[in-house]
Amino acid sequence: MSILLFITFLSLATASLLLWLFVERQRRVLLRVGSALLYLGFGVWTLELVLRYISYSTLPVYDLSSSLFFWGWCGLLIFTAFNSRFKLSVFSFLFVGCASLLIILSALTATPKAPISPYLKGLWFHLHVVTVFLGIGMFLISSTAAFLYLWVDHLLKKKRLSHMRFKLPSLAIIDNMGHYSITLGFFFYTVGMLTGLIYSHASFGRYWQWDPKEVWSLLTWILYAILLHERLALGWRGKKASVLTLICFSALLFTFLGIGHMGRGYHSFKVFTGGP
Repeated sequence: MSILLFITFLSLATASLLLWLFVERQRRVLLRVGSALLYLGFGVWTLELVLRYISYSTLPVYDLSSSLFFWGWCGLLIFTAFNSRFKLSVFSFLFVGCASLLIILSALTATPKAPISPYLKGLWFHLHVVTVFLGIGMFLISSTAAFLYLWVDHLLKKKRLSHMRFKLPSLAIIDNMGHYSITLGFFFYTVGMLTGLIYSHASFGRYWQWDPKEVWSLLTWILYAILLHERLALGWRGKKASVLTLICFSALLFTFLGIGHMGRGYHSFKVFTGGP
């Protein structure tokens, strides 16, 4: 782990702790310091991303470790935008904690630097990667919102909210956050798939190669299309939508992490780094 990444982790982990203490004790100074550390950590993370881009002359997304690194950065970027809209200070510790976890996982899965495939460059590659990861980051937010919805709904049914020291967001606000993130995530994910087709044709001469990750990405897209249709056309809200959101995100995790780590197809992390 580089010094900058260690500073990022330390800042975000401390921010998560302070934001949790704010939830417990409701002292505004904890929120202010925790938020300041959050933005500090994100700033240092961004600097590390820029330095990696300069070092590789392309986006540093070539193996599992670098993918987790970039995914975490995108997720934190999206959270800061959502936080300004939905006022998520009560749950900030959870989102920031997830970002800290991704940094640890990125460090634990790091491998010695290897030559990067020449295919991981160019305009269409960058458009494909950026839009797909923004979509995945949005889906991370939506799955967290779904988990929070089910948790708060459980507390309401058990009549346990009266014992809490802090005020939870309403179920309507949490559901709206999930709907908003799914809609934007589906847009970016769709653009990412379309630019991926163009990138595949430009690099390999074919739009579609029946690569395992291509197939699973399409299946995941269909699941999210069903979820979005149920929300928009049938008015699904609440528990049913939250459960389906978690199912969709499970499929996404398998597509993103499982398929890429199996070592098959041109989306394999081993192919990206020229591994055996």
